[in-house]
Amino acid sequence: ELDTDFLDVKLSSQNPQLHGLVSSYLSMVEINSNSTSKPNLSTSKQARHLIQKILPTGQLSRPVIAENMKLHERALHRKLQSEGYTFEALVDEVRIAEAKKLLAHDAIPMSQIAGLLGYNEQSSFNRAFKRWFNMTPKQYLQSKH
Repeated sequence: ELDTDFLDVKLSSQNPQLHGLVSSYLSMVEINSNSTSKPNLSTSKQARHLIQKILPTGQLSRPVIAENMKLHERALHRKLQSEGYTFEALVDEVRIAEAKKLLAHDAIPMSQIAGLLGYNEQSSFNRAFKRWFNMTPKQYLQSKH
């Protein structure tokens, strides 16, 4: 619990774009918090949804996703495989889509983007980005402007 006075404290480094991203993320989590398992969605779509929710927390792992889907890890693996996916491929898909969205906001530092994508180090994000797009995030941004 927080003291309500704490909510009125002004931050010295405000970032409206980051605030918007965090607000939309929290709204998504709140809206979907009662529906972790959606029987009408495929396993891969359910997993993608959970990956997107958990990614910014830094707690993303196959066991966490399986537990949230109320599946054993091996059952998750088999179900994803039957749909033509691997867990790692889904994580990459979500990260690529989120990276594109986040890079569209010029004011968000690269280190924060890396963190929101679940990377502990910006260098790890840079290596993954280069693998996905065959260019660095900086080169990607320059090609978009």
